[in-house]
Amino acid sequence: AERPAARVSITPAEPPLLDAWMSEQRFDLGLAELATPLPGVRVEPVLEVDEVAVLPAEHALASRERLALQDFADQPFISLDEGDP
Repeated sequence: AERPAARVSITPAEPPLLDAWMSEQRFDLGLAELATPLPGVRVEPVLEVDEVAVLPAEHALASRERLALQDFADQPFISLDEGDP
């Protein structure tokens, strides 16, 4: 091994706990879906993902080519559970 003393561990966490740990510099690297600007933490995008909204054809948003997060304010929706991959 090139760096036999290097140690790697993976600790799953969700915001706000992940944000707190990164701000406190408990970890060298954190991966998150949405990066929160934090003091003393540099954010670098590593992946962009296209997502889709599945809507009934008659839904008010169905005719739009692109949607923003705020378009879904006050809209009922189904989402993956926190524990789903």
